Amino acid sequence: MLAVRINFIAGKYHATPWDKQVNEGAIEWPPSPWRFLRALIAVWYQKGQDIIKQEEFISLLDKLSALPDYLLPPATLAHTRHFMPIGEIKDGRENTALVLDAFAAVPEGKPLVVYWNAIELDARETRALGQLLAGLSYFGRAESQADARLADEQELVKIDGDASYSRAYPAAELPVDGKHELIRLLACMGEKEYDTWKSENAGKFVKTGLPENTFGAMKVQVSDMKDEGWDKPPASKWARYARKKQVLNVLSDLTPFSRTTKPTVARYAIASAVQPNLKHALSLAERIHQSLVKLSNEELVFTGCDEERRPLEGHQHAYIFCESTDAPSRSRKTVNYVTVYAQMGFNENAERALRGIEKVWGHGGHDIRLMLLAVGDKKTFDGVPLFSKSLRWKSSTPFVPTRYPKFTRAGKPKIDTISGLQIGSPEHDLSRLLSADGHIAAKVKCRPLGLADRSLMGFSLQRKTGGGQRAGNTGYSCELEFNEPRQGPIAVGYGNHFGLGLFLPIKN
Repeated sequence: MLAVRINFIAGKYHATPWDKQVNEGAIEWPPSPWRFLRALIAVWYQKGQDIIKQEEFISLLDKLSALPDYLLPPATLAHTRHFMPIGEIKDGRENTALVLDAFAAVPEGKPLVVYWNAIELDARETRALGQLLAGLSYFGRAESQADARLADEQELVKIDGDASYSRAYPAAELPVDGKHELIRLLACMGEKEYDTWKSENAGKFVKTGLPENTFGAMKVQVSDMKDEGWDKPPASKWARYARKKQVLNVLSDLTPFSRTTKPTVARYAIASAVQPNLKHALSLAERIHQSLVKLSNEELVFTGCDEERRPLEGHQHAYIFCESTDAPSRSRKTVNYVTVYAQMGFNENAERALRGIEKVWGHGGHDIRLMLLAVGDKKTFDGVPLFSKSLRWKSSTPFVPTRYPKFTRAGKPKIDTISGLQIGSPEHDLSRLLSADGHIAAKVKCRPLGLADRSLMGFSLQRKTGGGQRAGNTGYSCELEFNEPRQGPIAVGYGNHFGLGLFLPIKN
């Protein structure tokens, strides 16, 4: 068996089926075998010609032209709408056209698996395929950031046992269980099949002629196909696949909770014509908070106050975390996910609000859409860094202290005799807040924004509404180390229920 796992880094997969128009809002799910092979060709041209000979690559493609099976992660169909300039003036202003950008929102840590039961590659072919997959930076349209690699048998067994996954497989007839539907995906002929097809159709295409082999056929440009009158690429064929009905509408399947167990986590993928900047995480979290309070008719898990407007104790109420999956080196990080977490859990009314929120307003008039991925608990989101266990953690958003540094009357720092830290210093305040939450840190290091992590400079550090204790308007980038691995989420300091002071694990 041969298996490939593809992880969608930003949690979104953009791909229009071959026989659909982009504004139909359709998604090719699962990705067609043709799309997978074309992606490998693109990587080989850009990064692989020096390490993989062309004849070896063509032989590999021929083997991979066999129809694969798929393990599909849970996914939600979503779209954004925006008006694109079309290069003409109408009534004194630039004319625009409405464009739909449809995509599948895929939970983080839930890779797509493509596998072939009957294919065996030799060591050289396996190495070549691994090198090509390592060079894959997106799959589908360029917005679909991805990483891919070969999957081993142990991984495959684990994913196959995940109840949130479903299978898609070649099928000549509709299964009789009533739970599946037939779709068609564009696939590639094998070399022998293409030779037969080519001999039967050689006289039909006189302008450009037929490509010599399937490798040449998969390189044909769409414009050339249209000029020649083809309805689909040469060497391609339609393959019937069976997949679960409503496979892109699976939220009800992701909530296996009885009413005796309250869910504690709701996670969303974020989409907008202009993706929100992570530096505005505090403002975005406030807008989401306001919507949830309104939709739930002021449930205390969202307000953080009891019926008499007294603040709840113990940080049991909802946190709203904005997360970015952008590369650490990227200067402008965008919000790709939002997670709402409450240790006290969400009752039915609160859960209804979590399922009902669809969008909040965004800067510049671009609404920010929230696509609910799942409602569950920490185990539901195993693999999400926010809920991981780690010895070492680092600031994802700035830590804003709640106390000022203390000095003696002589102007010298007042020292805590137990920790040796200046009382009220960022390190001391962070250690104190962590201890109150049950996290005893062995090492704490804080540096002003810009000195340690320039990507945290320019963060919004002041709430527009509400209060909260804070010591000035200075934020810090911090690192934590514990004697034993600690499970997240870890968020402390001013604005921690609105995304500030959030820590993520440091990868070894």
